[in-house]
Amino acid sequence: AFVPLEPSEVVNDVLRVPYRKALIRDAPDFGVGRHLSPEQELQLYHHYGMDVPRSGSDSPPPPDRDFGEVAGD
Repeated sequence: AFVPLEPSEVVNDVLRVPYRKALIRDAPDFGVGRHLSPEQELQLYHHYGMDVPRSGSDSPPPPDRDFGEVAGD
């Protein structure tokens, strides 16, 4: 599943993402090893409740997230 890395962090060699397992499981499936189209990127931004970055400008930093839960397989 695609998961945004921008608000994620690595702690003790573990990637922690601030999203619940169910949200990750329900993410749009675009296959593996392919580039995403702009439309697919928008679907992912909307799925994870993220602001769509504005073209040509720095996007604002992501909001504070709770990194307390680690998503497993």
